[in-house]
Amino acid sequence: MAIIPVVVKSLKNGRALQTYAFLDPGSSISFCTDQLRQQLGVGGRRARIPIETMAAPYTLETSIVSNLAISNLDGGRDIKLPNVYTKECLPVTREHIPTQKDVDAWDHLRGKVSLRQINADIGLMIGNAVADAYTPLEMITGPHGSPFAQRSLLGWIPWSIVRPGSSLNTHTVNRVEARAVEDHYQLTQLVQQATKVDFPESQGTERLGMSVADKKFVKIIEDGIELVGGRYVIPLPWVDPNSILPNNKGQARKRFEMLERRFRRDPELKIKYVEFMNKMYDRGYMEQVSETSYEGREWYLPHHPVISNKKPGKVRVVFDCAAKQAGVSLNDLLLQGPDITNSLVGVLLRYREEKVAVMADIEGMFLQVVVPPEDRDALRFLWRSNEEEELKIYRMTVTSLEPYHHRPLPTGLFRGQEKTMDTNIVLMYGRLSGIHFT
Repeated sequence: MAIIPVVVKSLKNGRALQTYAFLDPGSSISFCTDQLRQQLGVGGRRARIPIETMAAPYTLETSIVSNLAISNLDGGRDIKLPNVYTKECLPVTREHIPTQKDVDAWDHLRGKVSLRQINADIGLMIGNAVADAYTPLEMITGPHGSPFAQRSLLGWIPWSIVRPGSSLNTHTVNRVEARAVEDHYQLTQLVQQATKVDFPESQGTERLGMSVADKKFVKIIEDGIELVGGRYVIPLPWVDPNSILPNNKGQARKRFEMLERRFRRDPELKIKYVEFMNKMYDRGYMEQVSETSYEGREWYLPHHPVISNKKPGKVRVVFDCAAKQAGVSLNDLLLQGPDITNSLVGVLLRYREEKVAVMADIEGMFLQVVVPPEDRDALRFLWRSNEEEELKIYRMTVTSLEPYHHRPLPTGLFRGQEKTMDTNIVLMYGRLSGIHFT
């Protein structure tokens, strides 16, 4: 198959990454995977488009992504892509990617066509509407019935490569056409414009659908959440359950020494910091561990104080989950989870539906969900209340103590809240029948 490595970038935010692109001249539109869209950090307009294939026509629920461009790995001229449609996966696998060995098996291609390999999945399918990706700048043909290669702006593209004795036992036939997609999109735009006049909440809201990673996150939470002693226990959503973390204890020690130097300059800050830590320990939100005890992955979180001008005199201790060691942070190894943020305009509009609006806050919300013991060693930190004492190792027993850049935490917390409501809603139903939760 015609599969080549490319650089794909968002012209909107400038983010770029390497991926494999599958050239499908039988398709009139281009696709990308949900995972690639998420990695680029771009959104998309949700749509339902009619698709015609070699099989029966069907309707695809997708996101329309715009302002993408591709180039060769050396960063040559950008080829701007028309609207790209998202799919959970493409009908090709890494086994379909041609290799240099495949090319060198043919005398007329050996030494003339060079293929580069990258560590990436096939994230793009480029249709025939992207002419610059297909236009040949150079062509190499061979004997009758043999494969050929063409060089385009993206590099060398081998065609009709068939591996003798290939283990692939499936055959892919692609012909994809989106009938009246532009008319459908224009109609959608007209409906959206009319809706914005009557329902201003719709303006500027483009909540993304769940990607493959988001679905994996939800499954981990759903499968692992359990009620123990009146509180929900939720596991950390690891990208790879077998990942190995580098040793960052030295970095955490240096950050803590910087914190102690700050304490010497500001004794009042130290008093409030120690009070906060003592309260956390007394409530069981953190526990001391020994150097040798180890139940899972080990990671040390630097921590520091944050003082808000709106709350003078109050000190919050935040833990830096974005701190990197050897190019890796705890956040890099955890799934982020789906976007659960409600539109502020939507919340305000729903407040107008009834006569009385009720607002509540959960005290210490970030301390209400428990971390299972096998994940707690990834939430270690160093602490001592007096410099004359030996530096001790603690670890969190709850999701976080006022997290800093802890990406998956809010989604896991709100899932715990939903479970709590599901468990107790029957008892409260008679009193909550007229209340909206936003």
